[in-house]
Amino acid sequence: MTYRRGDLLAVLGVAEQLASVESIEQLAALLPSVASLVGGACVIYHHSVTLTGTFRQVDVGWAEGGFTPKRLEAFAALAHEHPGIQYHSSATPAQAAELVVVSQLVGEREWRNSRIYSESQHPLGCDDQCVFMLGSDLRDFSAFSIGRPGRPFNEREIAIVDLIRPHLSSAAERAKRSRASYRAIQIMPSPREVMIETPQLKSSSATAALTPREIEVLFALLDGRSARNAARQLSISPRTYSTHLNTIYRKLDATCRSEALAAAFQRPVTP
Repeated sequence: MTYRRGDLLAVLGVAEQLASVESIEQLAALLPSVASLVGGACVIYHHSVTLTGTFRQVDVGWAEGGFTPKRLEAFAALAHEHPGIQYHSSATPAQAAELVVVSQLVGEREWRNSRIYSESQHPLGCDDQCVFMLGSDLRDFSAFSIGRPGRPFNEREIAIVDLIRPHLSSAAERAKRSRASYRAIQIMPSPREVMIETPQLKSSSATAALTPREIEVLFALLDGRSARNAARQLSISPRTYSTHLNTIYRKLDATCRSEALAAAFQRPVTP
């Protein structure tokens, strides 16, 4: 791959900024810089959160002309027609981990004649899109999409997205571990702004006895992650995760997830 002069320096510069990200808001602030690497007009971080006890997809993004619920209404209605979503719905784990480019999944005429393109993607400046997943589990769903206007991504631009991809992924993993509140757009059933807030730990002798690692496991429990995904996020084995969980239950005098969450957090948490 032949890069233009300055491509690698530009990627390194954005990667350095991403390395300091510790919250979703910090990540969102850098999305325009990510877009600038490939002439993009829209970058979206898609992920799942627990809202009123139910897992919902929410988006944090940047788009030329604004990233608002109104601009996502057509997508909410037509998401099932998006080639990237159709691809991932039947992809193997190995395929789901790949960088997917819409122009490589469907012909240009078919794409531009589709409703998802004319009513949703084109108005956002996404005449072509690069999409990559960070996790496919419903309770650990996470993905980025980068759209550019006018023409399909060329080979050089796809390579640049592939270079910045691991840095975006690492930044998102750190940001998701942050307990800071942030604004996002809930996609279904209709787009609306929501405030994502994490319950705070109770001040008690039981919670005071929890170690920093046990608190991380407790928040993974709150997020509803599977043991395997929680262990992966925390860079520990499933067996070690289970050991931490048993210790948490003992310290909180709990026998199940709902009892542990009720004992640990200040406001009720729907299991």
